[in-house]
Amino acid sequence: MIHDLRVDNAAARGGTGLPYVIEPARLAAGAPQYVDRADTLAGAVPRAAPGEILIRTADGDRFAAAGAASFMSFTVERSSAVYVARDTALAAEPAWLAASFLDTGKQLAAMRAGRIEPYELYVNVYPAGARVRLGANLAAGADARGEGGMYSVIVVPTPVDTLPPTAPLELHRSCATAAVVGLEWTASTDNVGLAGYRIVRDGAVIATVSPAETRYADTAVGGARRYTYAIAAFDGAGNATRSRPLRVRTSARARLGDPAYCPSATITSMRFRFASAYSETQGDKADAPPYSDGSDLWPLTWGADGDLYTFFGDGWGLCGQLDTGPASGADYTSFGFARISGPAPRAGGAPCPSPRMQNLYGGYLSIRPYGGGKRGLLNGKAGAVIAVGDDFYAIGGIWRPGDPGGPTDSPNHSEIVYSLGNARSWQDAPWTFCRADAKGNPDPTGGLDGGLGVCPSGFVNFGPGYAGAADDYVYLYAQNNNPASWDHPGRDVMANATYLLRVPKDRLLDPTAYRYYAGLDARGEPIWSGRSSRRQPVFVDPAPPQADPHGFLFPMYIIVKEAVYDAPLGRYIATAHGEKVGQTAFYEAPHPWGPWSVIYYSNIDAARGGTGGWGNLGAGEWKASRSRYLGADSLGAHIGNGWTSADGKTLWIAFSSDGKAPRNARLTRLAGHWMDSLNVVEAKLRTR
Repeated sequence: MIHDLRVDNAAARGGTGLPYVIEPARLAAGAPQYVDRADTLAGAVPRAAPGEILIRTADGDRFAAAGAASFMSFTVERSSAVYVARDTALAAEPAWLAASFLDTGKQLAAMRAGRIEPYELYVNVYPAGARVRLGANLAAGADARGEGGMYSVIVVPTPVDTLPPTAPLELHRSCATAAVVGLEWTASTDNVGLAGYRIVRDGAVIATVSPAETRYADTAVGGARRYTYAIAAFDGAGNATRSRPLRVRTSARARLGDPAYCPSATITSMRFRFASAYSETQGDKADAPPYSDGSDLWPLTWGADGDLYTFFGDGWGLCGQLDTGPASGADYTSFGFARISGPAPRAGGAPCPSPRMQNLYGGYLSIRPYGGGKRGLLNGKAGAVIAVGDDFYAIGGIWRPGDPGGPTDSPNHSEIVYSLGNARSWQDAPWTFCRADAKGNPDPTGGLDGGLGVCPSGFVNFGPGYAGAADDYVYLYAQNNNPASWDHPGRDVMANATYLLRVPKDRLLDPTAYRYYAGLDARGEPIWSGRSSRRQPVFVDPAPPQADPHGFLFPMYIIVKEAVYDAPLGRYIATAHGEKVGQTAFYEAPHPWGPWSVIYYSNIDAARGGTGGWGNLGAGEWKASRSRYLGADSLGAHIGNGWTSADGKTLWIAFSSDGKAPRNARLTRLAGHWMDSLNVVEAKLRTR
């Protein structure tokens, strides 16, 4: 069945030097898994035809030759499906596995030290006589201190089939920038069944996708470079046919950065009406407007009663009067919640004070009593909110005795905060998604799956009270938990990847119910895993940093923070942010996990000191004593789905920041004033 098995596991490579064993027999529970451990299989292996075999590897080789593209090789005598069973406790997939194998979404169970451990099954198919080359167990630079086992290999012969698929036709680029090359092609057909496509760049396979996909975004490219692409369609017997080659030249890197994905073919433009935007600006005594709320963040959700609900932090909430009015220190609120009835507030509409704009939990003229009374208010922050029926949930950090800083600071942990049955009885869940230790490093003793996973940033919102949702799950976007994420409250300087979680909508308070998006299976369906180590990003922005005249390096990447489902258009519209408010962009996709296309992209001009960007809101003021820019941090841009027009083409977006807007900001009412206030701007979409 297979011959000429070779393994590069010499001691000099960190391996055991042990020979691997081929078991040519039907395999089931109780079969030995390794040559150097007593672990056994706990369930039947995948089988498609008689004659499957197991290659018993050495568990002691699990850390050997990390990052190597070639570690084991053998020749298959007949067409075969080769399964790699990889321990789900391991982190990033090695490049060879991610590029050439499809994740089946199924698992192999193994008995290890008296407990059952899951191994994720990946598959690739090879024609008769092919040389199979498998790489090392760990990716380059992976942490070699974990307990994950060495992968196992199962070879299953496939039915005889010598007819290859038809070649992919009409391969063309949808864009070619310094950040991404978008490829599209016409689907192939096969007499038995198509198994997938291999994306080939400059002669090397860089990705393998399911037969359900006919587009691919290559984000590992550079500016002003030449590449040659081909798409190879393959069937279940390993027969393959390539498309004609496509030669692509990417554009030079744009001064203000390049979007991470190609332009949308569905929503062709997004225009903002900054001149007529609404703002409850906060100024000083010399420039204060009639009403100033002094509050920030303002995430939005659509309540079951049809009203919009929003969180506000560190201020007086809606319609607060800071400098000349009756608002007092007693009304100042760290964690507040409010309701806005009717259409979006508009400039000149003088909605304050008004029954249409009410503080429900803290803030000026708030509705009382609260759940627990005025003195029982929570302290902390929330960056995202969602209504599910009559219940409300938020992602935030709630101050607890013993946390560093004071009650109005942003604590170094992230958790679910909830108010069941109304919007006025908020409580803090006893567990955390993620947290940092006293030095700002990820704390492995707290959070989901050991606390080393991700920190959620926002929800996917649907209709009123979550009506019209795609299924019975709530979706959350998240970023890696790393030290930089706790560097400054409200400042997003995490890694440039966005992840996705989901949880049954009736189990948001159950930490065991959350699952991580782990890629697409061979049918193109999403895989959901309970282990953070299995997570795969749904959005990646490779934009490198850029230097300003002071030598300061601006992070230029932008990450997805939240999304709404625009039902009339049938698209998910995501708001994406960088570190500064001027770094705001909008993307769209047919699913919460993508594939993404850019609608609107804006970034700051690093070469000119961080000026410009979305609404010309810039990057704040340079402080030579701190060697950094202060203020103008992004505190989110949030689409209020309840304000969206009936045709889905007019959106209203709330945003805030912690600094002053430049004098030439396009939102004229905000120009020169503080941005820690409710600001609402109208956006018009154009569709094809």
